Amino acid sequence: SATIRNWIRFSSDEDVLAIRYEDLRKKPLEVLRKSAEHFRLAADEEVLKGIVDRNSFQHKVRRKDGAPNNPHPVRSGKYGEWRKHFNPVIGAEFEEISEGILVDLGYEKSRFWHKEL
Repeated sequence: SATIRNWIRFSSDEDVLAIRYEDLRKKPLEVLRKSAEHFRLAADEEVLKGIVDRNSFQHKVRRKDGAPNNPHPVRSGKYGEWRKHFNPVIGAEFEEISEGILVDLGYEKSRFWHKEL
């Protein structure tokens, strides 16, 4: 968790572009456009749209978000899906090891999030 805490500390630096998976899934074109601008890359809007389309979850695995993943070895592609793989005991162990990192990253509001699983 020290590595992640260092990342959090530097993520507000203007030379760092922090991209959250949830943002990439919700608004991929906007995130890609912002990435191109950050790296000072000239990018035509149609080119960016093509990149997003060719690299979408649906295009890569040939199924919609949340559809069963057999036989492709990719999970559902939905953000927040990790909660289905936790229970209160595993959540408590994760919280103890990670020392509140989910709260620091804004994914949870309290260090007792695991009690709601």
